This record gives sequence, structure tokens and C-alpha cells, in this order.
Amino acid sequence: MTLALDISKDFAQVTDWLKPVKVGVTMVDSALRRAISTKEAAASGGRYKVSDVNFHLDQAELPGGPSIGMQIVDADGTWTILETIYETLANRWRCICRQLNIDSATKVTIQRATYAKGTTGATEPTWATLAIDVAAKVQLQSADVETDRSNRIAVAEAIVYFAQQQDLRPSDRIISGSTTLKVLSWDGFDSLEQLFKASCEVSVWPQS
Repeated sequence: MTLALDISKDFAQVTDWLKPVKVGVTMVDSALRRAISTKEAAASGGRYKVSDVNFHLDQAELPGGPSIGMQIVDADGTWTILETIYETLANRWRCICRQLNIDSATKVTIQRATYAKGTTGATEPTWATLAIDVAAKVQLQSADVETDRSNRIAVAEAIVYFAQQQDLRPSDRIISGSTTLKVLSWDGFDSLEQLFKASCEVSVWPQS
């Protein structure tokens, strides 16, 4: 038997699928969630994914209405509202929402340098730790072999995706296990649609 469900007309009757959610600071008892898609957001071995859903919210429970950037929290986590549509015939709000997922098994340390003259007169950095155990995904982009003082070294580029926005500056460094990455640039500030990310250069290491 095929169930024909017309959300525009039957919203109040689909009680079997309605679940409580928190919209901003407001609890909504009867919300309907419908999946749109889940996909890899960037080359990351499946560790950085984006999921899009529709939430249908009864206008009577949310008279002020939702707003873009507001978060909806349900049993599966936190979703950020990207778009809102007021469906007037059914007196409900339809919210297109996104959840950015990153494998939190990888943790990195962020450090910043202050510079002063050393005993030889050369300017040397002193590194201070800004944050530890930061959830991130390090994705190598490319590696080139160069020669420096008769030593063959590999210079690699990487992108580091963060679960949360970070306060970065040029030449900060990110420590991931035994790998050190020099921060070159970053973007994704206040973006609702993508994770904050930093473009980095991996420290060199000897080549045989």
C-alpha cells in the first residue's frame, strides 16, 4: 500500500512522524523533519560531510517565526537554518537546514609565535599554545620535492577543516600528531554553509 502524504494539507494529521525540537531557545513539540541529502563536502575520505533537511514547524508553536542562522536541535544534533518559507495555506514554517559533520577523532593543537633576537642576534620564535584538542580534519593537497642546501625536501600543501571557527593569524602553526603545518590563509568566517578552513604549508622533512 502506498501512503500519499501531502504536507501542505495534512501537516496536523501526521502525528506519527512529529517530534519535539528546540528552535533557538523555544521548544516546539510538533516538528516534522524530511531529509534532502547527505554528501561529502570536500575531499576528506568521507570525514567531512554535509547533510541538508527540511523542518516543518507549526506556526502556532512558533508565532515569531524562525530566522536564518537560527539553530534547530533534535535527537540527531544541531541544524542551522539556511532558508525559511512561510507556507500560508497550512500555517506552518518550512526551514531548509544544514548540518556540517566532521570526524572529531582527529585533534590538533594551535600555536602562535612571538619573535625576539636570540643569542646569535637572529630573530627567533617562541611558540605559545592557543588551543589544544581542537576537532579538525587535515587534508593533504599536494607535495613537491625541492632542494635546499643540497638536501632534498618535500613541501606539501594542506587544508585543515575545523568543527568550530578559529582565531588565526598568518604564520600561526597547527600541530597534528608529528606533523607541523604553517597557516597561510583561512576562510569561512560566519559561513552557514561550510566549515571554517585554513590553507597551510606542511613543514619540510628529509627525503632519501
